[in-house]
Amino acid sequence: MKYRFHAAARIEFLQAVVYYESHRSGLGEAFEREVYSRIQDLLAAPHSFPSVRKTIHRCATRRFPYAIVYSILPKEVIILAVAHQSRLPGYWRRRTSN
Repeated sequence: MKYRFHAAARIEFLQAVVYYESHRSGLGEAFEREVYSRIQDLLAAPHSFPSVRKTIHRCATRRFPYAIVYSILPKEVIILAVAHQSRLPGYWRRRTSN
């Protein structure tokens, strides 16, 4: 199965990478690796992670306080958010129509 980032999700993901890297060298890279690793996990079994809505699921990272919120379509997964788990819950919902 293929995946793609919603444009806003890609921006917030890259901002988080820069944030972590600015706090400690190599931490941004570690965050990036963790997110891509979890994306591979969710692609392998997209329905196995908790659902937020009927076709929207959430996959938490293991080391960082972030979750990947994604929508499952017939031929691809759309990453709607790489969301900090303690900030603005549900802000990504407006992205579901794009």
